[in-house]
Amino acid sequence: MQDTIKLQENFNYNTIIIYVLLAIIIVLIVSLFIKKKEKKLNQVKLVHYPDLLTIKNNYLKKLDELLKMVNEKKYEKREAYYELSKIIRNFIYEVTNINVLTLSLNELDNYQIPYLKELMEEYYPPEFSRVSLGDILSSIQKTREVIAKWN
Repeated sequence: MQDTIKLQENFNYNTIIIYVLLAIIIVLIVSLFIKKKEKKLNQVKLVHYPDLLTIKNNYLKKLDELLKMVNEKKYEKREAYYELSKIIRNFIYEVTNINVLTLSLNELDNYQIPYLKELMEEYYPPEFSRVSLGDILSSIQKTREVIAKWN
């Protein structure tokens, strides 16, 4: 006796469709990771008031130490301006989480950080010239005022 039932052949998927769908999924996943990184880079960390007060006091103490070293003639003007630049840049970094530690004066234009550009313009000539003509005591006082009024 012969069977007249015919079995259906195996179902074949078109492999091009599968590869296209996999490629689309991979592109979506990669784009999500890129967007997350961009959001993290553009976020500015806001420091709460008690922390800000602690940070301010810490940097005001550093300015006092620098002023003491300058008055005791342990720093030349050029070295003092370098230390002053480090102090204000570290303060800005701690308060805003914007890495201004390695930015040049021209690169600071990309950020809207109050007072930093003006201070850095004051620090640059004495810090990088062979003959320092700046008034380090006045610069320390201006930096102290900026840190004190930061909110």
